[in-house]
Amino acid sequence: MNFDDFKRKDWEKMYGDTTEEIPPNCPESLGKEFIMRAFVDSDHAGDSTTRRSRTGFLVCLNSALIYWLSKKQTAIEKQRQLNL
Repeated sequence: MNFDDFKRKDWEKMYGDTTEEIPPNCPESLGKEFIMRAFVDSDHAGDSTTRRSRTGFLVCLNSALIYWLSKKQTAIEKQRQLNL
């Protein structure tokens, strides 16, 4: 998986210069730090035959994929026209 393919966002503008308060009774870390990332995507009516949408997500721990899900919606809703 190449993380450079994903669009980068600058969250500094949204959260500013904030820091997380660590409780004074927090135990010391025993191991190495890790990075957990989640990626979510969906398409609207992506299946050209059934017009059903698909939603999916990936969860990565450091660079290893640890969980993923891809699901096609089970039903489609038709819009109704109102005759006023």
